[in-house]
Amino acid sequence: MFNVNEEKHVEAVLDTPVVDFWNEILLSYPRAKVILTIRNPRSWLRSQQKFYSGFARGCRKWLEPWRRGSNLVYGTECPSKEQAIKRYVQHNRNVFDSVPPERLLIMDMTGGDGWEKLCPFMGLDPPVCPPTNITQCLKAGVSSCAFPNRK
Repeated sequence: MFNVNEEKHVEAVLDTPVVDFWNEILLSYPRAKVILTIRNPRSWLRSQQKFYSGFARGCRKWLEPWRRGSNLVYGTECPSKEQAIKRYVQHNRNVFDSVPPERLLIMDMTGGDGWEKLCPFMGLDPPVCPPTNITQCLKAGVSSCAFPNRK
């Protein structure tokens, strides 16, 4: 349960099942920001299939919560490729159309978006040592990656 009366109740929510009730969160938290990560729909589908098949070897063997979630999101326990892509594209369109531009950041991680786009949106300086380059950080004597300031 989200409690809008608690100032520090939560800093971030992500992934499933948030995609199903992001709008309710946005309405409950008028200063909340939304980061929508996008990618080519076919690439997204391949990633989803790889991820979920690794857990259950196919949707018919999913645990009950995953089956319920799939029914909620796609209207079926085992969506076709076309159903899944259609829902992915529609979700992105809904977010884009509903979130005020000043509260929305669209990031294409597979297309190269990274810290330089995320940090200004979040009001943060880039990390001292971006986690994508741990080896160089360790050689430079930096043992951990951290944001220098949090506003």
